[in-house]
Amino acid sequence: MRITRLNIENFAHFGNRVIDPVDEALTVVHGPNEAGKSALRAFMRSTLFGYLDRRNRQFAFYDYPPVNGGTASGSIDIVTSAKAVYTVRREQGRNGGPVIVSGDADGGPELLERLLDRIGPDLYQNLFSISLSE
Repeated sequence: MRITRLNIENFAHFGNRVIDPVDEALTVVHGPNEAGKSALRAFMRSTLFGYLDRRNRQFAFYDYPPVNGGTASGSIDIVTSAKAVYTVRREQGRNGGPVIVSGDADGGPELLERLLDRIGPDLYQNLFSISLSE
């Protein structure tokens, strides 16, 4: 699976921000302090694995409420090794927020889990999305 596009509709200070295309090679996000690197990382984690409940010990690390209010939301476009194309869309809400997967097949959490192929939030955080705290 490869991420091809990010559509940040309402997350942190991002509103209607599209990052397209995402390079096929290794992607490294860098920039000055307060540029939005951590917010972008939190958006990707929240969209793929769900928004954290306030009682979760990692909540503060991923809590980036939209500066203009409303519900955090957005989508991530992915392509599989078999060239199947999908969009993963999530809005902040109860139980991590409902996820909708559309594209070559439509579905919800079960389809997303298959597409992620056993990559869970901990592996994502520690292998694919490293921050200064790791």
